Amino acid sequence: MCKHTDRWDNRPPRSTMIYGALGGVGRATVVNAELLHALALDIRKDLDEGDVRRALRDLAQQIASQVANPQEASHQQNISSILTSLRSKLPSAQSNSFVPAWRAYLDELGISGLLGNALLDRIDSIFSRNGITPSVAQLEIEALLAQVEQLHVVVDSLINDFVFLRIPPLTLAPGEYEVSVTIPRSFVDNEVGKLGDEFEEIRKVFLPIAELATGSRPPFEIRSISSSNFILLLNAMPAVASAIAIATAAVVAAYKELAGIRQVQEMQRTMNLPSEILAQTEEFATQQMKDAIDVIADRLLNEGQGNLAGVGRRFEVEAELKRSLRTIAFQYDHGVQIRVRAEPPALPAGAEDAEVVVEPTDEMRTYLATMEAAKELDYANTTGVPILSLPVEASPDATGPDVEIPTNEVD
Repeated sequence: MCKHTDRWDNRPPRSTMIYGALGGVGRATVVNAELLHALALDIRKDLDEGDVRRALRDLAQQIASQVANPQEASHQQNISSILTSLRSKLPSAQSNSFVPAWRAYLDELGISGLLGNALLDRIDSIFSRNGITPSVAQLEIEALLAQVEQLHVVVDSLINDFVFLRIPPLTLAPGEYEVSVTIPRSFVDNEVGKLGDEFEEIRKVFLPIAELATGSRPPFEIRSISSSNFILLLNAMPAVASAIAIATAAVVAAYKELAGIRQVQEMQRTMNLPSEILAQTEEFATQQMKDAIDVIADRLLNEGQGNLAGVGRRFEVEAELKRSLRTIAFQYDHGVQIRVRAEPPALPAGAEDAEVVVEPTDEMRTYLATMEAAKELDYANTTGVPILSLPVEASPDATGPDVEIPTNEVD
C-alpha cells in the first residue's frame, strides 16, 4: 500500500468510463466520466430547483391520508393543490431545455422519465388511470418518489466521488461548441488499427464541411476519448460545429426516410427470400440515399461557396463533400452517431432587461441554428441490419493541382 501512496499525492489519471454508474436507477450503461460529472451537476440542479422531491413526498403523504380517511375532504383538496404546483414547476425545469446530446444521454442512462415534463407526464398518467382507486395511485406515486429519491442520492454521491478523485466536469464555456462521435465497437471489430482508421476517416469527413463554413481547414482538437462504445469528443469552432450539425442532420433526415425499407429488408431476410430480392431492396435504398445526398451537397455548396478560395474550388470541394455525406450515411447505417453540444453565447449588455429589445447577435443565430439541427441527431435506427451499399472511395486530393486554400491543419 505504501508504495502506491504517491499516486494520491498528485492528480490521479482521469477515469475514462463509469461502469453502470446509474444502473441502479435505470439500466447499466457506460458514460465518459468527465461528461457524466457535468451531466450530474445539471441533474442535481434540476432536482433541487422547485423542490420537486418535497412536493412528491407531500403528495404521497396526502394520498396515504386519503386512503386511510376517505371521508376527509381536505386530503383531496391538498392533493389538487400539490398537483397544481407540480404542473407549474415541472414545465419550467432546466432539463426540458437540455441540448439534444444531453437528452440522449438521459435516455441512455434510463433516467429521462424522472425529470421535468417527462416526470409530470408520469404523475398525470398515474392520476388519470387511478382516479377512483387512490390506493393504487398511492403505490405508484410512492414507487415514483423512491426512484426520484434514489436518483438524487446517486447523483450526490457521484458528484462527491468526482470531486474527491479530482475528475473535473466536461463543461462548455459560453459560446463553446463540441462535436461528439459515438462509434460502436462492432463497427471497428474492437481492433485498435481499425479504430485509428475510423478516427482518420472522421477527420476527412469534417474537413470539407469546415472549409465550406469558414474557408479554411482548422485542426480538430480532442477533448476526450472514451469507450465502451468509443466516444470521441472534439472541440470545434462555432461555425464549423454548426456546419457539421446542419450537414449531418440533413443526411440523417434523408436516412430516416429509409427506415421503412430497412424493416422491409429485415422481413425479407426472415422469410428467407432469394438474395436477388434482398439485393434489389438494398440497391433501391442506396439509390434513394445517393439522390438525397446530391441534393444536400448542392444546397450546402450554394450556401457556403462564398467562403471558398479560387474560382474552381467549388468543383473540387464538391467531390470531397459528397464523399463526406456518403460516409456519414454509411456510418449511421452501422450505428455510428454524430452529436453536437454547445453552450449559449454570453448575452449582450442590456439583454437581461425585459424592457430593452436586443437584436440577436450572429453568435446567437449560429447557436440557435445549431441546436435546431442537433435535434435531428438523436435519431438512431437499430432495426435490422445495415441496408446501404454506398461506396466510400479514397478521399480525393485535398487542394487540387493549382489551388491554395487557407488552412490551419497540420498533417
